[in-house]
This record gives sequence, C-alpha cells and structure tokens, in this order.
Amino acid sequence: MVDTDCRPFVELVGGQLGSSLDQAEAYAGGGAGEIDRARTAFSSKVSHEFRTPLTLMLGPPDDLMASLASELVETPEPGGHQDRPRILCADDNADMREALIQEAELRAELADILKSLTDGFMALDEEWRIRYVNTAAEQTNPTAGESLLGRNFWEAFPAVVGTEIEQKLRRAMGERVHVSGEACYEPDGRWYEMDIHPTQGRHLAFFSRDITERKRAEEAQARLQRERDEALARLRLKFERMPIACIRLDAQYRITDWNPAAEAMFGYRREEVLEKEGPEILVTPRVRRETDDILRRLSAGDMDAHTVNENVTKDGRTIICEWHNTPLRNADGDVIAFISMAQDITQRVEADAALRESEERYRSLISQVRDYAVFSTDGLGVVTTWNEGCQQVLGYDEAEFIGLDVAKLFSLEDRAAGLPADQLREARESGAMRTDRWMQARDGRRFYGMGVTTALTRATGEPIGFSMILRDVTPMKLLQDELRRREEELSQLVTQRTDELQRTTDRLRLSERMASLGTLSAGLGHDLGNLLLPIEIRLRLLLDADLTPELRELVSGVEKGTQYLQRLAGGLRSLALDPDASLEAGATELRAWLDDVDIILRNVLGRYIAFEYETLPAECWVGIKSVGLTQVVFNVVQNAADALRGREAGRVRLGILDDPEVGTVLLRVCDNGPGMSPEVIRRCMEPYFSTKPRRVSTGMGLTFVHRLVTGAGGRMDIDSTIGEGTTINLTLLRARSADFDSSSGGQRGTDAQ
Repeated sequence: MVDTDCRPFVELVGGQLGSSLDQAEAYAGGGAGEIDRARTAFSSKVSHEFRTPLTLMLGPPDDLMASLASELVETPEPGGHQDRPRILCADDNADMREALIQEAELRAELADILKSLTDGFMALDEEWRIRYVNTAAEQTNPTAGESLLGRNFWEAFPAVVGTEIEQKLRRAMGERVHVSGEACYEPDGRWYEMDIHPTQGRHLAFFSRDITERKRAEEAQARLQRERDEALARLRLKFERMPIACIRLDAQYRITDWNPAAEAMFGYRREEVLEKEGPEILVTPRVRRETDDILRRLSAGDMDAHTVNENVTKDGRTIICEWHNTPLRNADGDVIAFISMAQDITQRVEADAALRESEERYRSLISQVRDYAVFSTDGLGVVTTWNEGCQQVLGYDEAEFIGLDVAKLFSLEDRAAGLPADQLREARESGAMRTDRWMQARDGRRFYGMGVTTALTRATGEPIGFSMILRDVTPMKLLQDELRRREEELSQLVTQRTDELQRTTDRLRLSERMASLGTLSAGLGHDLGNLLLPIEIRLRLLLDADLTPELRELVSGVEKGTQYLQRLAGGLRSLALDPDASLEAGATELRAWLDDVDIILRNVLGRYIAFEYETLPAECWVGIKSVGLTQVVFNVVQNAADALRGREAGRVRLGILDDPEVGTVLLRVCDNGPGMSPEVIRRCMEPYFSTKPRRVSTGMGLTFVHRLVTGAGGRMDIDSTIGEGTTINLTLLRARSADFDSSSGGQRGTDAQ
C-alpha cells in the first residue's frame, strides 16, 4: 500500500535504479535494440544493488512499481526533472509498449522479492510520517491491529524517544548524511542493525535488521573469551605462586616455562633454562635411564608417571625430589607437552631414614625388656605389638597376644563396670591415663598392675591408637597394704590414748575448777552469814521496840533484804558441799528449798530470760539432800540458759507435780530453746559429750545430774524436738515429813531412818 503523496519515495527508488531507467531516452533513436539494452542494464542494476545488505532492505510493493512505470509515460510535474525526455506516444510503437509491459512484470517480480525479505524497511517524510512500511517492519508495530502507514513515527514508536535510535534518525534528517549503527529496542528487548539514508526529497529510508541472535552470540563469545582470559590469568597466577616447582616441557622435553619455586629449588633463573632439555640439566647420570623410561611412558600417554629420584641443582648439590608428571594433549589426542611438578623431599627422606633407624633401636630395646609389658593397641583397644615382658608379666606369647582385646587384662568386676573403655576414653581426652589396679593374667592369676596408657597420634593430631606399659607390683602392693593397716592401727591407738589423756586432763581441770568454786562459794557464804547475823539480831530488837508505823515498815523492808541475803549465802554453801555427800540418804522440803535457790536460778538465767516456777499449797518432801537437789536443778537450768542465749523471748519454767498415791514428785524443767536432735538426746548423758566448745563446757553436767537423780532412787527423762524446745523430767521419791527433823534455813532434813 502506497500513500497518495509518494513522489519522494518514487524518486528514491528511481534514484536507486540509476542509469537503468535513463536507458529509455535511447528509444527514439535506438529502437528495440536500445530497449533490450535498457532492460538488461536495469536487471543488472537491480541484481547488483540487492546483493548488498543495504539495498536488500529496500522492498517497494506492486503499486509502487506501477507508479514507477507510469512515471515513465506521464508528463513530468512542474518542478520535476525537466532534462528527462517525455515519453508521450507509447502506442505509436508496439515494441515500446511491449517493453513497458516486460518492465512492469520485472518490477512486479522485484516487488515480490522485496516483500519476502526478513529485514524491515520504512520510508519517512520530513514531517516524520511513515510513507511506506514492509511486512517485516510492520511486525515491530507496538499497536496491534492498526497499520503504521501514514502515522507519525514518534507517536507510533514512543519508546524510541530519548534513545540512540532517535539521535541517529534526527542526525540523518537534519544533516542529510548516511547514518548506521546498532541499538536495542526496549519494547521487545531485541537488537537491530540500522541503516538510514536521506533521499532527494528530504525523506529518509530507514532500513533495520534483527541482529539479536548475533548480539547474543557475540556476547556469549565475548563472555567465553573473558572467562578464558580470566582462567588463563588465574592459572598463570597459580603457576607463578605454586609453592612447589612447576615445569612445562614441549614434546621434545625442552623447558618452555619455569616458575619461581623451580628457580628456588634448582637455582636456575627462568631465562637460563628456557629451550634447554630438562633431563639434561636436572637429572643425575645415575638415574638418567630411569628418567628416560618415564618420559617414554609420558609420551605414550601414561597418566600416572609418578616417581621419586635424585636431581642436581645449579651449584652441584644432589637433592631428592618427588615428581608428578602429566601429559597435555591437543584436540586430536596427540601429546604436545608435559607439566611436571616437583617437591624437594630430601629432608623428609633423611628424617624417614632416621626415624626407621630409631624405630629399629626402639623395637630392639623394647623387645628385650622383661620386667615390663610394653605393647600398643589400635583405637578400639586391640593389641598390635608384643614384647618379652608380655610373656613374663601377662603370660601371653606373641601369637596369642596380637589381636587380643585389652579388656581381657582387666578383672571381671572392672569389665562389668565398663572400666576398660572408660580408661581408653580418658587417655584419648587427656593424653595419658595412669593404671594402678588389680588385673588378670592369661592363667587367671590376679596381679596388681602399675603402669600408664598413652594416646598415640599422628603429626596432624589424628588418633591412631594407644601404648601401654604394665608392671607386676603385687609384692609391693601387699607390703603397702600391710603398712597402711599398721599405720591405721597405730593412728587409732594414738587417737585413743590422746582422747584418754584429754579426758583425764579435762577431769583434772574440772576438779580444780570445782574445788576453786567450792572454796570461793564456801568462803562467800560463811563471810556473808557472819556479817548478816548481827544485822538480823538488831533488826529484830528494833521490831520489838515501839516504832511508828513508817519506821516499822522501813525496818521490815530491811529485814526482808537481810533474809534474801541469808538465803543467797545458804545457796553458796550448798554449792560448795561435796557432790558425793549428796548421794547419802536425806530429804528436802521443796517450798523452803525454792525460796532459798530462787535468786541463784534467776542469776544463772540473766535478765533477758524469764523464770517461772509453780508454788506448792503445802509442804512437799523429796528423798534427796538439799545440796544434791540444788546442784541437779542448777545444772539443768544452766544448760537451758546456754541454749537460750542470743534468742528473743527466752523462757524457763520449773513445774512440780506431787503424786502421793504413787509416791513420787515430778520436777519438770521446760525451755523454749532450739531443742535437741535424737542423736544428741541419745548421747547427752555420756561423760564428756557436749555440743558446746570445750572452753565453755566439759560435757559432765547432765552426766552429774543423772548420777545424782538415779543415786537418790529417781529417774531422768528428756523430751525434745528441734525448734520446739526441751523438757527434762526429774522423777524423785516422795518422803514423809514425820521422818525428818527441822534444820536451818527453813529446810528440814535429816538422815533417813
């Protein structure tokens, strides 16, 4: 389809046809021969032009070719080519008409060819309207179902605006020059090769070819080239930095490359060895034949040509190198070069030789040791070596011992407890594990083994097994056990004698202390009584005199204080009496006794501990002397005071329960202290047992109380709970008042009848 205003495009195609169309001017003078020559020239011109990529993108349709034909027979328009002759009378000559028909057929054939081209073509006028578009170019139309013909190019292809394609089009239009190049069209993401030609009528012929696949192939080729270059660079870098010598040889064994490690190993600079035969300068004559054999194997394609042999350095030193050689092949599989990597292992070989020699000496030494079983095992504890000591200590010969599970050397009890595996694990974790225990020999004999199990590792730290050293020290073990038993007996004897000595010393100190306390108490009681006697006499005289009520009240108060001091003096004299004398038969009246000892008991408890006791409605006699009863209750109350010391709201209560029918009197001393455990209750009446420090207590208090109570025919019981206090029950025999005479201090007591 051709736009009505297509003359510029007609001129463009006419210009492409060139001189072929001008041959029509020869018709007037040349006749049919000239027409044939014009047809031939036209065909040759079209064939020549469309062999090139540029003209192959020109594809005028049928109606355009018809316009070209009519252009030949019509009168030129004003402003057209005035120098071209007008052809007005085609009917005047039948040959001329035939020629035009043939030309039209030729042009139609040419149009079919252009339409079938895969390259796109557009014709644009100076206002950027699309005057012509072929089928291939129409496929780039972003608006489906709407033809591009007659539309503004920028409106039809808005994605082109601002791109390199726009720049090239505007340059060709503005400067009227031929512009070509490549660009990517964003809507379909494909690459196009552009060829833009300005025409005679300020139009543009815009040829485009899809080169996406070519671009992709070029990018892939470029990427492969980059990767190849990078790989070669990395290989070269690795070659240069390889810590072992790397040498490249050609098929004739000439050195073609040589890395710095090879320079350091052999002493030759790279420039000194290039193009020289490698075996000639690097191999000693003694191993040349072996080297030539390896090279022949490499040339034959052997991929496992590994060897260790002698080599020579530039300064003449002989070194031992380990070689790894690889043949390089071309695409046809022919060996064209070799890569050889070498490492100087001279020191390793020398160290291995020294190690083998050392191992031989060690093996010889160990095999001759008889007093020690020296052997090794694998990681699971299976024996791998043997020496003569294994026969001497364990009873196994070499054939029996190799492959034996080391657990069989342990006793049945140790095996049942998993001790062999535990010992190997501890040795593996800590490096070594000492073995001192009873073990079992081949014949079932038990022996005491002493030794060590050591974990064996490679230089890399990888565990490889264990070494064990065992010695039979049964006689020494038996002597040690006997010595230990004797030491324990001696220690127990020394402890026993020391305890006895300590108890004797404690008794002596207690006796001395009690003697001093008795002497002090007796002296204080005696002196205080002597001082109070005249005061009491004078007070009684004053009370017999005629005194005013006020004075009598004052004198009575002084008399009560004097009586209190007399009871205190009596209590001191009671503490000073011999306790053994208290075991003699006697009796005490409790009411009078309580009045005498009240002050003493309160002083023992201190101001922060409350003291309570029950008063008796009538006389109550118990079958124990007053001094003994005082010492019994004093010790019990003093223990309660020690238990309550430092506690808030401490309380001690003395209860008395008279049971005439049974004939007993129960004295109950209760406190709200911390209480005693069952173990302490069981042992508290043992001599010298105490829960208090030695400097505070001798451990004889409750023992003394128990002795006095049971000596008087009574019984002592203890009831205590941790955290709830303690109650001590003293059950005494009841006595009758008619059996006893009055005595001083308000207490009546005589020897039993």
